[in-house]
Amino acid sequence: MLSLAGYLGVDGIDRFTGAVGWVLACTGGSVVLEVSGLLGWSPEGEAAVLDLARRVSGRSRWSCAASAPCLYAP
Repeated sequence: MLSLAGYLGVDGIDRFTGAVGWVLACTGGSVVLEVSGLLGWSPEGEAAVLDLARRVSGRSRWSCAASAPCLYAP
């Protein structure tokens, strides 16, 4: 499970993508992105989250747990 809190902007992209890489290397199971504490994201932050979805699709199950409707990404 990855948990995001605060604001995902340019300054946090490297840390986020590093965490994603670590989770994907260490698990063959489901990946859950918990974003209930996420206050918002920059266009780069949104792209990083969508990249996670692309990287996970086809190799494991993906889900996002969110209570913020503004974070919907089709």
